[in-house]
Amino acid sequence: MSTVAEFDLAKLMKDVSKVDTGKQQIRYIPLDLIDPDPNNFYSLDGLEELAGSIEMLGLQQPILVRPVQGGRYMVISGHRRREALQLIAEGGSKQFADGVPCVVDAGEASEALQELKLIMANADTRKMSSADQNKQAERIEDLLRQLVDEGYVFPGRLRDWVSKLSGMSRTKLARLKVIREKLAPELLKKYSKGAMNETVAYELAQRPVEMQRRICDAFQASRKNGDIGYMMSNYVKECADLAKSLDARKCPMEPGARCHHQDGILEKAFDGSYSYKPCRNGHCCADCSDYLRCRNRCPLLDEKAKKERARQREASKDQRAAEKAKNDAAVYAIEHVWARFGQALQRAGITDGQLRKELKPKGSYYNEYEIYVEKKKVERLLDFTCTEIKPNDPMPFHYGFKAGDYRCLCNIADALHVSLDYLFLRDDVPDRREQAVSESDTTPGWRTGEPPEDGRYLCRIRFTSEQARASEARCEWKEGKWHNSFGEKIDGLFEVLSWWPIPPEVWIMDEDRTRSK
Repeated sequence: MSTVAEFDLAKLMKDVSKVDTGKQQIRYIPLDLIDPDPNNFYSLDGLEELAGSIEMLGLQQPILVRPVQGGRYMVISGHRRREALQLIAEGGSKQFADGVPCVVDAGEASEALQELKLIMANADTRKMSSADQNKQAERIEDLLRQLVDEGYVFPGRLRDWVSKLSGMSRTKLARLKVIREKLAPELLKKYSKGAMNETVAYELAQRPVEMQRRICDAFQASRKNGDIGYMMSNYVKECADLAKSLDARKCPMEPGARCHHQDGILEKAFDGSYSYKPCRNGHCCADCSDYLRCRNRCPLLDEKAKKERARQREASKDQRAAEKAKNDAAVYAIEHVWARFGQALQRAGITDGQLRKELKPKGSYYNEYEIYVEKKKVERLLDFTCTEIKPNDPMPFHYGFKAGDYRCLCNIADALHVSLDYLFLRDDVPDRREQAVSESDTTPGWRTGEPPEDGRYLCRIRFTSEQARASEARCEWKEGKWHNSFGEKIDGLFEVLSWWPIPPEVWIMDEDRTRSK
């Protein structure tokens, strides 16, 4: 094969640049005589917008064509314009009935050179996607090899000429080549349609085809909208690294077996949420504290999860029972302290308002509880007729004094074996209750063992659940057994640590309230 000539890029560029000089004569050619070039690989998007612009402003740039056999013409540059004009004509417009303004390239050259001129003419007239650039680089390389076969000489390396003609760096060309040669066929198809960006496509193409598919499947399964167009390159890297580590993992629940829950782990590890996930660091589902709620947990853990949920339900039941007992004790304390407070007011012969008025100059906070308790509710509390008591309602002494504070003070005094009067400088005798109990077994006081007779008692109780703490509740001793306030036996539910007889006047108030309900 003889050498025809050294390839002259400057001449080719000069020929292409003639399109924009306006010096060629414009010819009006019927649209039905203009054919698209079958080798055109550029996308033809946005045709409707372009057609609307042409209808309003006219064709601002003529179409570059070359004559072919049969008196027809083939587009060199202007494929989108031709398709837009076709839309206008199909819509019934007569705007280009006299023909389409064209510039005819009469240059005689080989088909390869003609196509190369087409590419050069289109390179500066459109904004190309990464997929278009990839097709362009591939086609330029093919055309240059064809021109070499025709006898043209290209000094230097061929890839440098591809870089010059495409306007892309050699690094970018290398990336694009990796994509078109190593990306999985179905993913390359999506990339060519613009459904995947170049960075993600390159990251995927650097990995085996099966790994590419595995990564994309995990992404699509982990999201409601699993469009891989939303995938990021860092996801590809992290998912590939985790998948590689999972390949070597052995199942701790089936000694010697390979982990068969890898896809579920990948799906969970990259499901789009940014909270910490042990599986993202390669941990097994068996080591994860969130395995009960995880929809991607290993199936081998289903039986364990079933048992753990049953255990938690029982624990929650005990916890709710303990919380109810605690709240009942708080309500009981609030209810009866207010009632006793009302009785004390009656014995003193003064009203609640008079007491607050009398204490105000002395710096008492007693007058401030009405901010948090309605006046009508205070009246019902004092009369022992209030039914809407909450565990966090205040005691009558101070708006911030709650049942928990009352219980805390009592617990401190009991732990020290002293009375509250002694603790707050009201008495010099540590605990007069001990003295009274030693004189008579019927005197009220905290006692242990079985009560001497049937009756109602304020009891310190502890639930059998290990999580439950000691609390207080009203109980009844009847027929040698403890019963709760509803008359139910409490055997096995909680144990009575100590008891204190409820004074008869409180019994009467309880019965009156029960009748009022």
